[in-house]
Amino acid sequence: GVRGFEIKAHDYAPAAKRVQLVNCRAYENAISFCIRHIGHHTASDPQSASAHDVQLANCIAYNPKPNDLYKGAGPNALQISGYDGVNVVNFHAICDDSSINYKGNSVVSVYYKGRLINLKNITIRGFKTADNDIYIVGGDNSVGKVMIDGVTLIDSAEKGVVFGSGMYESVVSNVWGQRSPKNNSGTVGIYSTDPDLNVSNCDFSGYETDFKIGGVVTPYFLFKHKGSGVIGSRESHATGNNNFVAGSVRGRATGAAQSSVIASYNTINPNSDSVALGWASGSTPSSANRKIELHAKDGTIKASGSIKSSQTFTDYAEYFESLSGEKIPTGTLVTLEGDKIRPANKGDIMLGVISETAGVILGESSFHWSGRYLKNDFGGYIYEKQKGANGQLVMAPRENPDYKPDKNYASREDRDEWNVVGLVGQVYVRCDSTVKAGDFIQAHNGIATKTESPKQNWQVMRVIKEFDKSKEYGVALVFIR
Repeated sequence: GVRGFEIKAHDYAPAAKRVQLVNCRAYENAISFCIRHIGHHTASDPQSASAHDVQLANCIAYNPKPNDLYKGAGPNALQISGYDGVNVVNFHAICDDSSINYKGNSVVSVYYKGRLINLKNITIRGFKTADNDIYIVGGDNSVGKVMIDGVTLIDSAEKGVVFGSGMYESVVSNVWGQRSPKNNSGTVGIYSTDPDLNVSNCDFSGYETDFKIGGVVTPYFLFKHKGSGVIGSRESHATGNNNFVAGSVRGRATGAAQSSVIASYNTINPNSDSVALGWASGSTPSSANRKIELHAKDGTIKASGSIKSSQTFTDYAEYFESLSGEKIPTGTLVTLEGDKIRPANKGDIMLGVISETAGVILGESSFHWSGRYLKNDFGGYIYEKQKGANGQLVMAPRENPDYKPDKNYASREDRDEWNVVGLVGQVYVRCDSTVKAGDFIQAHNGIATKTESPKQNWQVMRVIKEFDKSKEYGVALVFIR
């Protein structure tokens, strides 16, 4: 016959739906299996309201061949058009008749508004003369959204898996293709008209070109790497081990390992163990287009623009250890004694104020003991060559032999002896009854008092709360420099 198994309707009737073909074999039909809704194919046709939810399971198309019953039909193993929600699982297309000429044909085709199609565990054998083994036809009449997973191509067609234009939301994974090495001129394992295609774990032998994406020969290593991926991106790739690109256009993660590009445009991240964000107009990706870079190995953040806090915090601060080993109350003026702090008195050089309003705080030692890594005479890390996750040698800080990773560690934020001292900016200071707006101050038992001959130009901007005898302090907003 012309079509061995057909699920269909003409434009004047609702299409057959919720149909299962299980354990079916089509023998020497022009088109072995055909799923279509006529009149709902082209871009100008309405989308079919009924052509959906059919399944082919464990089906075989054997030696599809043209015949005189319907001139121009086939030879094809499977055609899907006008339908959505089609699952084809465990499908075999087999040709062992070398007299059948498949030139100008595709063995399996999804076209004419075929959409939301899942092709899983597909084996195609012996269609050497065909143009394509699997062809996902693009263009104006296509909707796309096709997922291909688990394909074996033996004695493959000229092209293995082909995607036409506009197939941005299609995915192909776990494909193995093999052709005879003879007459392989122009042969391609995976071909995509557009530069965007989600490809993973595909391997080919005997083809002139393994991958040709966007009409450009694409190196094999771009699609064969451990743990790397591209999600929600266009014209992007991740080439190293465990590299990642997400939400980007023309993003490239090219570091040796753990290199990522996120929410970026035309940006290359060439560094391992880092995340890059960037943007630049034009169409040429470059590492020079990075605007933000986060480094996992040393904790460094780099940014080409300003870093802004949404909080109304007003001062710059550092952690200092108290001389008493106890917490010092907020708003207390402090001075240095050696490398520790105590409340400041008259005549002391004031270091700063115990602050809760710092926008930048240094020295917290948040994640581990501050002495975990050995340092040189000037406080910089001592580096040595170490083996990274991918086996390559990298320069990394040398760990202190006294560091005990199994010992519980509390950051300075959680320890009473460490205090945040505001050093520059607008700070809230405890004050006595002498302090008014515009006054200069000095310290007395850690509390601000008015001075006519200041050693430091710390000036009161305004009094926030008047002096309260019961509390023994008021609060003033002071600018320190």
